[in-house]
Amino acid sequence: MISGINFSPPLYFLINWFLDICFSISIEVLRLESILWTVVGLFLFYQASKKTFGIAPSAISIMLVVSQSNLLLNNSTDARHYTMLFACSSWVFFTLTNLKYESKQVSRKEHFLLFISHFCLCLTHYLGIVFSLLVGVGLIFCEKKTQHSKRVPWSILLCWTLAISTYLFLLQNQSSHLNTWPKASNLTALLENYDYAALGISVIIAVLSCLVFSGQNPFNFMHERKDVRLVITISIMWFLTPVLFWLLANISPLNLLKDRYFIPKEIGLLTILAFVLNRIGSLLHGEHKEQRTNWSIALLVVALYSTFTIFTYHKRSSFGYSENRNYYNWLHIDDSVKKLDLPIVLSGDPLFFPNTYRNEKQHFFLIDDKNSREIYSKFSSKLNIVSSSELLNWDSFILVGKADSLENFDLSLFSHSLLGKVHDQLPILIKKFERI
Repeated sequence: MISGINFSPPLYFLINWFLDICFSISIEVLRLESILWTVVGLFLFYQASKKTFGIAPSAISIMLVVSQSNLLLNNSTDARHYTMLFACSSWVFFTLTNLKYESKQVSRKEHFLLFISHFCLCLTHYLGIVFSLLVGVGLIFCEKKTQHSKRVPWSILLCWTLAISTYLFLLQNQSSHLNTWPKASNLTALLENYDYAALGISVIIAVLSCLVFSGQNPFNFMHERKDVRLVITISIMWFLTPVLFWLLANISPLNLLKDRYFIPKEIGLLTILAFVLNRIGSLLHGEHKEQRTNWSIALLVVALYSTFTIFTYHKRSSFGYSENRNYYNWLHIDDSVKKLDLPIVLSGDPLFFPNTYRNEKQHFFLIDDKNSREIYSKFSSKLNIVSSSELLNWDSFILVGKADSLENFDLSLFSHSLLGKVHDQLPILIKKFERI
C-alpha cells in the first residue's frame, strides 16, 4: 500500500491481501467477490428499508434499480473495489435507520457501529469521505431539537479525523499517476451518471403528480417521522452528488466526474423509490391497511420484468467472455512455463502486468529506453526492470515477447529454443535462453 502503486484506498487491498495468504486469488475470484459485495449491500439496504418503508416497496425498489443500473451491473462483474463502496454505503444507511431516535443519548454500541461503518466507507474510496460528510450535513439539518455541537456524534467525527490522516500519509507515498487521465466535464458526462434513471425519474414524477392532483400532501410523511426525514434528506444529497462534482469540474481544475466514483448514489435512488412506493400504498389503501393481493401482483410483474432485463444484460455482456474474445486470458503465461523455475522476462509491458502479481520475484520487465525505465521504476518498487545489457550476464532465462524483442542483444552467447506461443491469435512467443 505504500509501494508507490495504486494500492489505496487501502481497505479493499488489505482484505484481499489477508485472503491471498490463505487462498490463491485470481481475476475470476475477484469478480465473484464483486458480486458478493453487491449482494451484501442490497441485503443491508433491504433489512433497513423494510422497517421504514415496508417489505413490498423495498423489494420492488431493489428489483427496479438492479435491473436498470448499468453502473451496478457493470461493477458487479468487474474485479474492482466499487461494489465494496456500495456495500459500505449501504451499511452506513443501515446504521442510520437503526439508531434509537427517541433516546437522547447514543449508546456505546451505536457509537461503535457508526464509527466502523463510516470508517469502512471512507477507507474504501477517497470520495467515501464526501458521502460520509453528507451524512453529517443531514444530521445537522434534521436533528433540530439537538444542540448544533452534538448533532454529529463524536464517533463520526473521530472517523473523519483518522480517515483523513490515513489518506494524507498514503498520498505522500503515492506516485503522481493518480487521477491523471482525461475526463469530460460537459453536460453529457453528467447525464452518463444517470443513464439508468429514466424509469426511476418517470415513476417519481408520475407519483408526485398523482398526489398533487388528488389533494394529498406528499410531504406529510416526512414531517411525521424524523428518521424518514433524515434518510430521505441524505439519499437526495447522495443521489445529487454527481451534480456537485460536475459543477466543481466546471469552476475549478479538479475533475472527478467518473460514474463509478458515485456508486453510493444507488443507495439514494433505492431509498427514494422505496419511499415513493410506500406513499403509493398509503394513498391507495390507507395508512393502516394492507392489501396483499395488489402488492403481490406488483411484485410479480416487476420481478418478471427485472429478470428479463438482467437476462438480456447478461447475454450481452457474456459475449466478451468466450475464449475467442477474452483477451485478458490470452495474455496469461501457461503454468508449465513457471514450473521451469527460471526468470521470466516480459517484453511489451504493460500487457503482462497480470502475470507479475502472481509471482513478482520471478518476473522481469525488459525496458531499454532510459526515460521509460525511470518512469516504471517510480511507478512501484515491486516492479523488476532489466535491460538487454544486463541479460548478457545471466546464465538462463525465459523471454516472453515478439520475435524482435531482443534487437540489442548478442544472441551468439546463448542457445535458444521455442517453448510455444502465448496464444494462437497473438504474435507473442515464449523462448528459453541458455548460455553456451
